[in-house]
Amino acid sequence: LDKTDAKRIIAEDSLKRINEDLEKIVFERNQELRAIFDSTSVSIIATDLNGVITNFNKGAESQLRYSSTEVLGNKTPSLFHLESEVMQKGEELSLEFGRQVSGFDIFVELAKQGRNESSEWTYIKKDGMNYPVQLAVTALRNEKNNIYGFLLIATDISQIKTKSAIIKSQKIDLEILNATKDKFFSIVAHDLKSPLNSLKGFSLLLIDYYDSLSKEEFIIMCKELNSSVDNTIKMADNLITWARMQMNEMEYRPQLIQIKEIVSNIFDVYTDVGKIKGINVTCSIDDSLMIFGDKNQIEFIIRNLVNNAIKFTNKDGFVTITAKSLPDENVEISVSDSGLGISAEMIDKLFSIGKKQGKNGTAGEKGTGLGLMLSYEFIKLNGAEIKVESILGKGSTFKTKFKSNYLINGIIDVKKNKNSNM
Repeated sequence: LDKTDAKRIIAEDSLKRINEDLEKIVFERNQELRAIFDSTSVSIIATDLNGVITNFNKGAESQLRYSSTEVLGNKTPSLFHLESEVMQKGEELSLEFGRQVSGFDIFVELAKQGRNESSEWTYIKKDGMNYPVQLAVTALRNEKNNIYGFLLIATDISQIKTKSAIIKSQKIDLEILNATKDKFFSIVAHDLKSPLNSLKGFSLLLIDYYDSLSKEEFIIMCKELNSSVDNTIKMADNLITWARMQMNEMEYRPQLIQIKEIVSNIFDVYTDVGKIKGINVTCSIDDSLMIFGDKNQIEFIIRNLVNNAIKFTNKDGFVTITAKSLPDENVEISVSDSGLGISAEMIDKLFSIGKKQGKNGTAGEKGTGLGLMLSYEFIKLNGAEIKVESILGKGSTFKTKFKSNYLINGIIDVKKNKNSNM
């Protein structure tokens, strides 16, 4: 061999070794990239320009439950998307660009425009289960900056969404707790203090003028004092009950209850209360009507509704307590009156703890609105529902629907288990 041939052979061998070294480096780098590609828990899907999947990493297999052999070369990412979300996104993009954006372009149009695209989507697994993802789409470009495919990287955000929902729920609970605290302080500072001051005033009058009061005046003052004591005790009882509920110390003891038994006790008390105001209180309850719930709590609900009806009804008015079976086999207890009525706006706020609903009755009776809020809590606790119908100046009807045939959880048929121990 002459020197020229020798140099050429040496150069070729050297070039071959360099090429082999480069191939080895490229192979190793590809292996590293493949290891990274497959070791990540996020879903990474590569496609060609038409959306056909060309790469499907282990994270995608793990998340979506498809194997790479099932999707490579024959499926597009639309397989993993909710059709409703895709259509909505297509409408949004069509509106933004002033032209129809459809098909695979819905996923990659923004990436084509050089914009970083990351948005929330719902992915569908092979078994049909859905889960939320944060999807980032990137255009793949060659050395000439031409797009030759797309990369779709999706992160499962199920836990983030769950934690976010928990935080949101806790925020709402905290707001309710703060409203509860404010309401409590308001009642203690004002509504409870007022009757106590009244008691003190009456007692001082009796002390200072007992020897100059006539028998009739003395009796009147004692009655006023007794009424003020009763109201204060009732308010204190409500506060204690309310506080126990806020601390989750209220026991729930459901049983099968005869409605007439409860209502009769309430009727006997409030017939006399109504007579004092010149209000006719009537009751019509069938002996056979039964409901399932906590007896004390249901009695509290009905008593409070009847008390409010009398409180906001003028002289010569009426209050009626009725009950009836409903087609769904539940029982509806209604308390109707011919009183002042309630505006639609006020009805919406009746059971809101953050709103002060207490107002004086037609005879100046004091109130805090606490009894109604407690009633609403008991209604929910007993799986019941309440509906308010009212016309200003003509009266109101409070309709409460209670369970009758089934336990609150809907599992045990009470009619079939009347003889069982509850």
